[in-house]
Amino acid sequence: MQADPTPYRILVAIDFSDTSRHAFHEAIRIAAHSKDVELHMVNVIADTHANRGDNLAKDNDRMSDSFDRMRTMFEAKGGAAGDSNGKRAVKVGFHVRLGNPSDAILQAAVDVNADIIVVGSHGRSVVGRALFGSVSQALVEAARVPVLVARPKDFEGLSPSPRMDPPRPGADADHAHMYSEIPLPLGRRDLHVSGLL
Repeated sequence: MQADPTPYRILVAIDFSDTSRHAFHEAIRIAAHSKDVELHMVNVIADTHANRGDNLAKDNDRMSDSFDRMRTMFEAKGGAAGDSNGKRAVKVGFHVRLGNPSDAILQAAVDVNADIIVVGSHGRSVVGRALFGSVSQALVEAARVPVLVARPKDFEGLSPSPRMDPPRPGADADHAHMYSEIPLPLGRRDLHVSGLL
C-alpha cells in the first residue's frame, strides 16, 4: 500500500483568548504526531460592516495586527522549527478573515482543504450560548471534517471509579485492566490503540 502524499492539514481557530491558546497547543500536539503536516491558523475579525468603504482602513489595520499576533504566537511556541534542537519544519499558514466567526472558519477549512478543525471553547452557560451563540457548537454541527473542541484538562471535584472496567466474562476481577498494544498501519502514520483484553 502506497503512502498518501498529501499532508495532514490542521486548521486552528485563534481569537487570542486563553481558550484559543489552549486550542493552539492541542493543534501543535497533533502536528507533532503527524509525519507530513500543515498547520493553518485562522483569526476571524467579527465585523458586520466588513469591506465597506469607511471601514477598509480600520479593517486593514486590524488584519495586519492579527497576522503579526499569530506569527508571534507561533514563533513563541518554537515555530522556527528545523533548528539544532531536533525540531522539524512545519509548514504554517496565517489566515485572517472578516465576518461571522463560524462561517469564516468553515470557509477557511474548505479553502485550505483541512483534515481537522481545532477550536477552543469558552464554556459559556446555556444562557450565554443562547445570547451570544457558540462558535464551537456551530462548527461541530456544520463542519464536514472532524472538530476537536480543546479544553484544559480539569477533573477537579471528580473522583476515579473504584473499578475502571468490569471483568470480562470468565475473567478474574483483579485482571480487568489488562491492555495490549496493537499496531495499526493507517497510511501516512502508524497509530497504536490500547485495548482491554
